[in-house]
Amino acid sequence: MTLSARNRILLAAFVLSLVPIVVFILTAGDSFGGAQAASAAASSRSTGLVQTILGFLSTKSAYAPLVSITFALFFASASVVLLYYSFEKTQAPEVLFFALFSLSFVAESFRLAVPLAVAREWPPAFVVGAARALVFGRFFGLLSLFASSVYASGVDFQKHGRVILISAAASLAIATGVPVDGLAWDSALSPMPGYASMLDLVELALSLIACLSFLVAAKSRGAQEYAVAAAGCFLVCLGRDGLIRGDNWLALPVSATALVAGTWLLAVKVHRYYLWL
Repeated sequence: MTLSARNRILLAAFVLSLVPIVVFILTAGDSFGGAQAASAAASSRSTGLVQTILGFLSTKSAYAPLVSITFALFFASASVVLLYYSFEKTQAPEVLFFALFSLSFVAESFRLAVPLAVAREWPPAFVVGAARALVFGRFFGLLSLFASSVYASGVDFQKHGRVILISAAASLAIATGVPVDGLAWDSALSPMPGYASMLDLVELALSLIACLSFLVAAKSRGAQEYAVAAAGCFLVCLGRDGLIRGDNWLALPVSATALVAGTWLLAVKVHRYYLWL
């Protein structure tokens, strides 16, 4: 993929990231209005590493997930802009896929389907559709992060578009293959798909492999920058876990800080490496 084509994709990603922000603004009244009832009707508390640890220290809030969604949407836009301007003239394949990972946070807007369905009395089929879109977005994001780390480790496969299509197809297969109950969601306002524990294990495996691949890149390239990028990747995965699963006010600042710090570390260190090539 040429540099100009990659930059056009990043610009398109930025424009796309603005759409859910507009939708959120237009539906904010009903989203916040239905949040209390949706939280009370949650089938269980959400799970996840950050949520499990901090959930003992803070009670759940009906509005914390909505603020997390808001942060996720603005993070997607801001990170794509950061990557575009930092690497506008630098051919770095891992940057394209990390940008797609960042863009995947716009899928968190589909969690709004739960409070909206409660507030507007929409049928469960609406929540089911949103749940599948949410699963697709989350797995596409993790597969993109995985691809970014693999490219960083030295894999030289120029058919970037084909990799994107394969990631999208795999994510679509997962999203359409799992059963979804339109009347069941957790305290983070995420609809609960079937085989949730298995999906969580796949997410964990992809996250760990991505972090390890950046460490491999540090050794294979002889660049300490990628070792720091691996730490950044770990923070990103930790922040992502807390942001999409947190249901309390303590998880939000911890997750947001980890996500922003990790993204900054990864972008800055990879940029520094390419400056010295």
